[in-house]
Amino acid sequence: MCGTLDLSALPLDCITLIISFTSPRDACRLSLVSTAFNSATESDAVWESFLPSQYQALIPSSLSFSSKKQLYLSLCENPLLIEAGQKSFWLERGSGKKCYMLSPGTLPLYGVSTPHGIGDGCLYPRPGYSLLLAMPAGWV
Repeated sequence: MCGTLDLSALPLDCITLIISFTSPRDACRLSLVSTAFNSATESDAVWESFLPSQYQALIPSSLSFSSKKQLYLSLCENPLLIEAGQKSFWLERGSGKKCYMLSPGTLPLYGVSTPHGIGDGCLYPRPGYSLLLAMPAGWV
């Protein structure tokens, strides 16, 4: 006769460790399984595993968070300006992947590589846009 395994009977530390190897989306789904899983998913250890390794250097000292989960959600919803405002950083909510948006001024475009070799892509100021990249016809 086959026995059943009650995962919620595992020690909370074990459940927390297991959940920390999943994704943020899966952690949220697992929180609905049982009260033990819900308690584990609220652990700072779980949410710290979803944060980038250098997250402490990115967070301004003026910001404070009551939990790592709150910090994670804030990084998903409120992009941070980094590198003197030249880049924006945030986390993709479901996967925790790091996302960056670059200022056009940080992209050196001396010549633009096209399927036909080096092209003549140029940056032009345009009304309504910070900069517009003009590409040779047929490049896209």
